[in-house]
Amino acid sequence: MQQFQLENKHCTVPRDYKDRTLYGWYRKQKLLFEAGILPKEHLEKLKTIDFYFGDAHELYWERKWLDSYNQLLEIYKKTGVSNIKRYKDNKHPLFYISNWVALERGKYKNSKLKDWQIEKLESIGFQWVMTGVRNLNKADDWLEKLALLEDYKSEFGDCNVSQTLKTLKYKGLGKWLNDQRTSYKKKRKFLTKDRIELLEDMGVVWDMDVYNFEKLIKQLLEYKNEFGNFNIPSNYKPNPNFGNYVYRLKTKGTKQNWKIERLHQIGFFEIGTKSKKEKEGHITLNWFNNLEKLKKINNPDLKKDDKEYPKLAKWVHYQKRTFRYGRLKDEQIKELEKLNIRLPNRSKKRKRWDEFIEIIELFREEYGSQPITAEFDKEIYDWINQQKSNYKSKSLKIEKVNKLKELRILNDE
Repeated sequence: MQQFQLENKHCTVPRDYKDRTLYGWYRKQKLLFEAGILPKEHLEKLKTIDFYFGDAHELYWERKWLDSYNQLLEIYKKTGVSNIKRYKDNKHPLFYISNWVALERGKYKNSKLKDWQIEKLESIGFQWVMTGVRNLNKADDWLEKLALLEDYKSEFGDCNVSQTLKTLKYKGLGKWLNDQRTSYKKKRKFLTKDRIELLEDMGVVWDMDVYNFEKLIKQLLEYKNEFGNFNIPSNYKPNPNFGNYVYRLKTKGTKQNWKIERLHQIGFFEIGTKSKKEKEGHITLNWFNNLEKLKKINNPDLKKDDKEYPKLAKWVHYQKRTFRYGRLKDEQIKELEKLNIRLPNRSKKRKRWDEFIEIIELFREEYGSQPITAEFDKEIYDWINQQKSNYKSKSLKIEKVNKLKELRILNDE
C-alpha cells in the first residue's frame, strides 16, 4: 500500500486493480474500521499514508473529473479556447474531451455539477450554452442517456436498470443499457473505448449473470458465518427465493463450470447431489405454522397427553424426541427454547458425534484440507474410518453425509 501511495499519490485502490490481493486487503481495512475492530496500531500506521476510511467513490469521481478538467485546461493554455465542439470520429485527438465537455453541460443543465466544478470551468471562459455549433443528434442522445443513468444511480445506488421498469422518468433506459451490454459483448464499433470507460466509471456491470451469482456467493458465506453450514431451508423466511435457489442447486445442479468452481472455492460441494425425496431435511412451512399456534398458548411446553391441545402436544413430543437424537436444526432449537420448552438430554451416541464434529471443524480451521491421521488423534482417526464404512454401506443418514462432505471427510468417489 505504501508503494501504491507513492506511485498514485493516494490510497484508493480501484476494484479492477491488477493486484487483487491488495484490493482485498484495502477493502478489509475499511470494513474493520467501520465495524470498530481495526487494531489501534494498524489505524495509526494507515494514518501515516493518509489512508481514507470513508466512501472512496466520491474521491475517485473527483479525481476522475479533475483529470478531464486538466486536459481541457491544457488545451485552453495552448489555444485560449475551452468551448470545444463535438467530434464524431473516435480517432480524433479531441474526441474524448469533446464528449466530456458536452456531458458537463448536460450535468449543469440538470443541476448535477458542484459549485467548485462550475467555478473551475467558468474561470477558463467555459460557456454553458453553445451557439452556432451543430451537434450530432445520436451522440447527444447517447450522452443524455448516460446522464439519465447517473440520475438512476443516485436514486437507487446502482446501474442495474430493469428492462421492465415502468417509471416514466427512466422509460427506455433499461433497454438502452441492455443494448450497451450487447454491443460490449459483440464488440461492436458503436461502443467505443471512450464510451466503455464512461460506463465503467459509472459502475455499469457488463455480465449480470456473474454479478447476480456473486451476490448469491455473498449470501451463502453470510449464512455459513451465522449458522456454520449451507443447509438453507427451501422456505428460508428472510429470503425464500434464496432458499429455493440453493435447493435447486443441490438437486438439479448447474452445467456452468465457472459456477461450480466458484462454489467449490467457498466449500459448497452439494451440487446436484440431492434427490428431491430428501427435502424433509428442510424446515417445512407446516413446522412454522405449528410454532405460531404454540406461541398463542400460555404454557407452550405441553405434555404428551394434553387434552386441550392433543395435536400440538404430540407435535411438541415429537420435537423433543427429534432433538434427543440430534435431528433438529439450530434454528428450530432456538425457536423452541424461546418458548421455554424443556428439551431432553441428547443421546450419548449423538453427543459423541457432535463432539467429534466440533474437533474436526477446529482441525479444518487450523490445518485446512490436510488429512486427519492417527498421529493427530487415534480415536478420531478410527471414528472417521467407521463413518466412511457406514457411508459405503449406505447406513449413514443424509444429514450426516452432508456434514462429513462439507468437512471434506467424504467424497463422491
